[in-house]
Amino acid sequence: MPNSSSKTVFLALVAVVVMLLAAFIVIKNQKELQPIAPSTSNIIPKQESSKPPQTGNDDTQLDKDLNNIDNNISSLETDTSTVDQGLNDQPVDLSQ
Repeated sequence: MPNSSSKTVFLALVAVVVMLLAAFIVIKNQKELQPIAPSTSNIIPKQESSKPPQTGNDDTQLDKDLNNIDNNISSLETDTSTVDQGLNDQPVDLSQ
């Protein structure tokens, strides 16, 4: 039969767990009830002008854009080949 000191410790632990659970529930309910303030960082200002944005459409600008696209595709191909090598990697015997 357990002695009275072990019963006291057990009851104290149960009381602490119950208090923590109650505090968790109260905090969770308070967070759910708090109103959400509207965010001002996501507001997009209206454009005053109906003119389309100026873009470079001359040959030199188009060549620069195409070179940037080619460079990005080349880096993606390098990334893809690295991933393929990683997928084909053979496991090392670590039982030695």
